[in-house]
Amino acid sequence: MEIDENGQIFTLEALIASLILLTSIIFVPYAITHFITENSETQLFYYSQDLLRVLSNKESYENASELERIVSDWSTDEMRTFLESFLPENVGYYVEIQWDNGSTKFLGDNVPENAVYSKIPVVIHQPSQQFIENTGIQDRSETDLYCIVEVVLILWYR
Repeated sequence: MEIDENGQIFTLEALIASLILLTSIIFVPYAITHFITENSETQLFYYSQDLLRVLSNKESYENASELERIVSDWSTDEMRTFLESFLPENVGYYVEIQWDNGSTKFLGDNVPENAVYSKIPVVIHQPSQQFIENTGIQDRSETDLYCIVEVVLILWYR
């Protein structure tokens, strides 16, 4: 009696084909980039979160984030340069500083109704004189108390 070896090859081929199909079913959905339309508020939210995350990174400066340094020095030109280099030209911006009993405009244009808001708290260790004048918050650098403000970044499509 002769043994037909073609059956074993067909079985092995079917097993390899099923493994390839199963692998492609598992990995292809993760490789597809999801496109968001340009008028989407979701994209604006991602822009604002990324901007605030990059600015609040503490690796750049000694014990302070770039956002803390910009706000405490009241460097509106530096903030404008950063925002304009990061954001597409068709995105408008407004930055506001809020604290427990007030808020003030830091930078930007008039805010339309369809804007997206993002906030991040910032601890100001060494406020500049211009920061104190613009916010009215007292300098607490000589005490154990810190000045905590929220930076509100508002974005919209122009």
